[in-house]
Amino acid sequence: MRRAFYILSVVSVFLLSSCTASRQYIATEYISTFDYWYLQEKGIFVSESNSVNFAYAPIGSVVVEVRSGGTQSVNLFNGKFSGQSLNAIQEQAKEDVMKRLHEELIALEANGIINVKVQVLMPVHSGQDASYYGPGYSITGMAIQKN
Repeated sequence: MRRAFYILSVVSVFLLSSCTASRQYIATEYISTFDYWYLQEKGIFVSESNSVNFAYAPIGSVVVEVRSGGTQSVNLFNGKFSGQSLNAIQEQAKEDVMKRLHEELIALEANGIINVKVQVLMPVHSGQDASYYGPGYSITGMAIQKN
């Protein structure tokens, strides 16, 4: 009887104890520098500060986001995407977001941008439509016209 109780106890400990592995983290390091020289070379004033020591007229907030990715082929018969194949994958670089920001500032007739914030965007997988948005960059700020 005692032996059966002992065996039952040992078996129940094995059955009820959970075997978990400790989570292994991958060491990563990311270092990046955004160079505003491209904009300054084009005559655009750039400041990460939200206050400057000259008069200006605010034009509006600007958000520029670029992500790496491609375009999917659409089936002409049913209008749906034809699988996960991408036509041409385009890698976005820091220079691309700076060029788009410059284009937007010129379209707004701005000659400066203040309160600049830069974000590195991580890849995102959307579960709703099974879309995958690649890594990229986002720049926000307030477009200004220097007086």
